[in-house]
Amino acid sequence: MDRLVGRALEPLRLPAERKGLIFRTELPSAVLTGDLSWLGEAVGNLAKNSVEHTPPGGEIAVRCVDNPLYILLEIRDSGPGIPEEDLPHIFERFYRGKNAAADSVGIGLALSKSIVARHGGSLEAQSHPGKGTCFRMKFYKTIV
Repeated sequence: MDRLVGRALEPLRLPAERKGLIFRTELPSAVLTGDLSWLGEAVGNLAKNSVEHTPPGGEIAVRCVDNPLYILLEIRDSGPGIPEEDLPHIFERFYRGKNAAADSVGIGLALSKSIVARHGGSLEAQSHPGKGTCFRMKFYKTIV
């Protein structure tokens, strides 16, 4: 998990540093089978969203939980949150919410959801205005 998250966060370190953002990671050893490049893209898109929407001095926490049923990877930010009316639509292609960046085309979150699904997982977002957003990816384990 360290390798995947490290790969996803590396291009975001400089933009985060410029904003004075802090990355906090809690990544116990967990083995996730899949395409490192595509999974890195999915995690990177979610983290990029957090970097863009977290105000200067904020925090982005990346946490992994490994249990017998699934591996959970969570990205939580201290941003303004996603408006309630936008939340059901954020994973739709080309959807741009109220707080979308001017240069956003609405692809990143949809692509992340597709990549996670192709790896047998699920992706959801929880958000409360003024309290930040949490993206939760679950990758289910199978018995062979």
